Amino acid sequence: MRSPQAGPGATRVSFGIRAPRGDAGTDRFAPLPDQAVVPLLTDDRDRTLAAHPSAAEPSIDRLERLRPRPGPASQVTASDRILSPRNRSRIVIALGLLALLIVAGFAYSRLRKTRGQEAAASHREPCKVTLAIQPSEASVQIDHLPVMRDDLLLDQDASHVLHAAAPGRITRSFSFKARPGLELSVHLGRTLPLPSSTDPEPSRAEMVMSYPTNPASGEEISRAFAKLDRYAACLALVVRADGDARKGANRAGPSGGEIGRCIQLLQEAATLQPEMFQLHGAGAAYLQGVTSGQGLGAPPRLLATFRSEFFAAQTGWQMEELARQETDEGRTAAWHMRRVALAAQAWLRQGKAPLALGRGSTDRRAKLDESHQAFLEFARHSPREMAQVSGADEFMKAAQKVVTLAHGQTGKRQDAAAALAACRQLFAAFNALVVE
Repeated sequence: MRSPQAGPGATRVSFGIRAPRGDAGTDRFAPLPDQAVVPLLTDDRDRTLAAHPSAAEPSIDRLERLRPRPGPASQVTASDRILSPRNRSRIVIALGLLALLIVAGFAYSRLRKTRGQEAAASHREPCKVTLAIQPSEASVQIDHLPVMRDDLLLDQDASHVLHAAAPGRITRSFSFKARPGLELSVHLGRTLPLPSSTDPEPSRAEMVMSYPTNPASGEEISRAFAKLDRYAACLALVVRADGDARKGANRAGPSGGEIGRCIQLLQEAATLQPEMFQLHGAGAAYLQGVTSGQGLGAPPRLLATFRSEFFAAQTGWQMEELARQETDEGRTAAWHMRRVALAAQAWLRQGKAPLALGRGSTDRRAKLDESHQAFLEFARHSPREMAQVSGADEFMKAAQKVVTLAHGQTGKRQDAAAALAACRQLFAAFNALVVE
């Protein structure tokens, strides 16, 4: 096919298409005419064929250059596809379900264990446990329920908590495991009476008392304090009446009814063991002096003697109880605390002794130091046992205060008042102890 002639001077344009051989109009694959073939440059002749890729087969580098690249805002990595908002929600839900399954499994295992323990406890056979407690009138609770019998039926191999208390006794509380034939023996130690500024001077017998090496039996000690309770009740009647009379409270001394009650108490005490000859004689002498109408000076003097003999007897049996506690239980925390309190009591009583009697007595301050140092050593080496006594910290602080005052004593009246206040605080802390 030929191009139309445009006229003179016009440029002839060829599309580089030649007809096939033998038929110039139909051979589409014939070579281009010479004027339409692009000649090779001079530099191209010196290059190898591989260095000139054809336009129909572009190189890989060229394809890479021509491939469109996403901008920074359109770049998406594998981690972005994984942590997309939708995928993150799925991960959170999966983790929540996993945590829920773990918690449910743990709760189910605990529930099975608890039910198993309850089932085992319900199938436990009861066993007989014997309880012996002093004093017998003490109130006892086991697992916060009152106990009214000495022979108890408790679940075998089960843990229980016993709590025992009585007026004028140190409270005890401890745990135990029930087993057949178990015998529980509980002794509640006595509290210590608070000292008073009206306490009489100590007698010679009180000043020479010492720690017994062969203490009396527990039963004998209990009988002795039961007897002392009668004398104490009698003294409470007459001392109050005597104090009212000294204050001018329209009283001339104990009434006839109070004297009659005091005589009855002394008669009851006389029938009890052990014997307390000096105390009983002093009480009988006082009552005889009151009833016989002796001079005004005789009853107060006889009352002071009666009270001094009572303090001496009480101190002696307090020492017996301390020695018995060591024999039965050993030098426990409660034993050390009682020993310190009794040493403080002896030191305070020595301050009331007459000068001649005080010089011949044992140095009570040295005994107080000895008992206090032994207590501190025990507390240092036995922290677990100390932790089993509620109120031990308050007692320790009060004991340190008494010892400090004992070393700084100058004999002045104000020192005696401070010593009395410190000892009262120490005795109050001791009476508030709960021994486990």
